[in-house]
Amino acid sequence: MEEVLNFIINKINVAVVIVSWVIFSIGFLTLKRKVTHKAKNQDRRAIIGFLLEVIGYALVFGIRREIFSDIIQLSLFFAVLFAFVNAGLACLSLWMTLAAVKTLGKQWDMRARIIEGHELIVSGPYRIVRHPIYSGMFGLLIITGFSISQWWALLIAIVLYFIGTIFRTTVEEGLLIEHFGEKYVEYKKAVPAIIPFIY
Repeated sequence: MEEVLNFIINKINVAVVIVSWVIFSIGFLTLKRKVTHKAKNQDRRAIIGFLLEVIGYALVFGIRREIFSDIIQLSLFFAVLFAFVNAGLACLSLWMTLAAVKTLGKQWDMRARIIEGHELIVSGPYRIVRHPIYSGMFGLLIITGFSISQWWALLIAIVLYFIGTIFRTTVEEGLLIEHFGEKYVEYKKAVPAIIPFIY
């Protein structure tokens, strides 16, 4: 009986991941605005961090375990608990990512750059973390890996993604400090970078 329930829970986890990525894709394509503003300053080194994040995602999607199986052997109680955590993290990650893209509007860009008329955004999810898109994408990486990947692939992916994100945010914040000065330094002191209340 416990095996059957674990199987059902794993199916729910996979369904949560699929629905999350569908919502993310639709939301992202709907909210994303074409950037037409000229860059005042940019730093191409951020691409290194982006590539590390991409490799992390490639591991999670590419090294999969048997469909609907456990990432590690869990009792029924912990399987149910992790399913709730998985669903909660999916909702939080989607909100952070899509709300951040909407809040940034014309300023959103994959590249590390400052555009003409750049404003310091501190509203919406930017009140919780300084880089909510990276936070949300990190959450989606975790729920995806938890639901479909080998445990060791997920672990390596988390490390690569986090290193890549730290590199990217360091480059981006260098530009922001250069542009906004003490205003951004104060914001940086007050709000964590990626993980709410922690880092």
